[in-house]
Amino acid sequence: MVLRFSDLLRSDSGIRRRYQELKLRLEASYTSGIGEYLASKASFIESVMAHDKRPLDNEYAPQRAQISRLNQ
Repeated sequence: MVLRFSDLLRSDSGIRRRYQELKLRLEASYTSGIGEYLASKASFIESVMAHDKRPLDNEYAPQRAQISRLNQ
């Protein structure tokens, strides 16, 4: 999911701008520690990915294979 989200950020300037604004707003306001910051970012990422209608394909197959080998 991380690779797909990164790809989406690179290809969609609107999402990239909203994500940057969120990170800046959270950085300026979070007081309960990094967990609050990460949870808020995760919520945004999950929402964006839920609306991503691009078909899944094998564009990340080499990365998945490499990660799988590293995790063995």
